[in-house]
Amino acid sequence: MEFKGIFKAKYTLDRKLTELVVEVELRQRDGLMKPGEGIYYGVAKVNGSPYEDSDLSGSVNAQYSAEAIGIKLLDEHKEKAKAEGKSFRIKRK
Repeated sequence: MEFKGIFKAKYTLDRKLTELVVEVELRQRDGLMKPGEGIYYGVAKVNGSPYEDSDLSGSVNAQYSAEAIGIKLLDEHKEKAKAEGKSFRIKRK
């Protein structure tokens, strides 16, 4: 179990280099927990801004969650660029 995870990727959108940084941290819940609720919950930041995701409430491994969110966001950027007719290339994961 990892409590902190970071996913970094660089990509170009119309020849403009952009970096995607996803940070996930697992925190312990305070107080009484509901039945079926995990001890830890995930808090994510994408490029320094808070990010909400339904999968973070039951996270067990922060690194896996960071990679899953990063790949999901890259796929969304790729589809959006394709729809707009822009060029999109991943430089480094």
